[in-house]
Amino acid sequence: MPAMICPSCSSSRVFHSRAKTLRDRAFKRLVPVTFYRCHDCGWRRAKMKGGGVKAILLHLLSLIGYAGSIGLLVALAVGFIMLTLSFLGIQIPW
Repeated sequence: MPAMICPSCSSSRVFHSRAKTLRDRAFKRLVPVTFYRCHDCGWRRAKMKGGGVKAILLHLLSLIGYAGSIGLLVALAVGFIMLTLSFLGIQIPW
């Protein structure tokens, strides 16, 4: 694979970069991207991962699974709290 060239300084020292800010991490969760940074001038940008429509659909399916697992954890936590309250004899207000 050919090395990426920095559009700002024409250096070939462009490497993968981590998602640094909360906005970057949220963007990376929603869209299949990879971040790049130039080691010479500091230029940085996100580039769509290859794979086209199939990659985007798989990414969306993984988001659905992620949201489902969060919902499952919340339901388990609420169930545990309700079970503990009933075991201790504390009345649940509803």
